[in-house]
Amino acid sequence: MRISSSKTSIYVYSICTIVLVFSIYIIGIHLYAKPSHQGISEEDLPTSSLVASLPVATNIAEAQTVKYTVNKIYNVVPIDPAGNKKVVLLTMDDGPKSKTTLDPILATLEDKKVHMLFFVVGSYVKAHPDLTIAMQTHGHTIGNHTWDHANLTKLPIENQYKELDDTSKIIESIIGTLPQFFRPPYGMATQDVRDYVKGNKMTYMTWSLGGEDWVKKYQSKDALAQHIIEQLHPGANILIHEFPWTRDALPDIIDGIRAAGYTIIDPKEIQTL
Repeated sequence: MRISSSKTSIYVYSICTIVLVFSIYIIGIHLYAKPSHQGISEEDLPTSSLVASLPVATNIAEAQTVKYTVNKIYNVVPIDPAGNKKVVLLTMDDGPKSKTTLDPILATLEDKKVHMLFFVVGSYVKAHPDLTIAMQTHGHTIGNHTWDHANLTKLPIENQYKELDDTSKIIESIIGTLPQFFRPPYGMATQDVRDYVKGNKMTYMTWSLGGEDWVKKYQSKDALAQHIIEQLHPGANILIHEFPWTRDALPDIIDGIRAAGYTIIDPKEIQTL
């Protein structure tokens, strides 16, 4: 059977159109896709002279007895069934970003005698080693939150591991110890990453009470505090961020938690790997 020249032209035109559209799509991916973290070198780590010039990273908190563990839905629960269940854990993600935000947060926590679990971003740790040490010197716990807050499920597996490894490496270079906790950005991670975290002796967690301080209607002192207090439940693993409005709401959040009869535990009371 012979194909008419007009049908042949339509066929060729269709193929060319498909190739063109596919080419534009591929070019768009390369132009607009966020490049993944490619790893750090020794030059990226703080120099010994820089670290020596910073305050000594000593943990001023008293030694804590391990009393709690993190369950499958990321609540903190007592190891002893008879233990206190009306407890919460305060965690803060995505720092250290700003001295003007973090310093008042640390001052509030010291004034209220509360210890927090800070999940830090490696690139921010590199930019602000002094703020990272300030977290440690105030007795808080520092966890791994990847190098540049990437959605790990969108990255090749080797880049997923680099996000974790390089963040742990730079934390250790500044405070002298490796992190014992890991939280994936957006609460999303592959099973490979979960296994890798466990293999690197870190406790994996997301959260069980989202403060939602990233939502516009909660970006005020009173609205944010009320929103968190209304969601309280035994074992709540509370997620907040290093935002100015969260800084301002923190005293009321802590007071509200305690007024509701809850104890804020020290992260050092949590069983780790």
